[in-house]
Formats: sequence, C-alpha cells, structure tokens
Amino acid sequence: MATTRHKVPRANATAEMLQTLDILFMFDIKMGMPEGFKFSNFKIRVLPEVLQQSNRTDGGLFVMKFMESIYLGEVG
Repeated sequence: MATTRHKVPRANATAEMLQTLDILFMFDIKMGMPEGFKFSNFKIRVLPEVLQQSNRTDGGLFVMKFMESIYLGEVG
C-alpha cells in the first residue's frame, strides 16, 4: 500500500485495486453475486491508528492477522 513515501494516497491506491478486482473477477461476479455487485463500491475508510506492516515480504499474512484481531475484538 502507498505510504507517505509514495505519491498515490492509500485511499486512491485501494480504489484502483478494487476496480482491478472487478475486472479480474467479472465472470465470477456475474455468475455468483447479486446484480450490481462491485468491489469498487466498497467504502474505503483510512484509519490513522491502523498498524502498518514493517516490511515488504508478508503483506498477506499481515492482513489476515489484522483481520483476525478485529474479529476477536482485539482491535476496535
């Protein structure tokens, strides 16, 4: 994700990624999701208190552990 070093703000980078998911999964969305479903319609909230990954190698694991901590009520 973009950080202060990058020129593209995180919210903009995320919006672009969601649009890419709409394209990549176009067929799957048409076959298995409700009419009008789009990843790009997801609301993007940038929260300053969210932990940041400290390296470039384990982003997927970082996201899964962060989502797990939200689910378990460890993060508000």
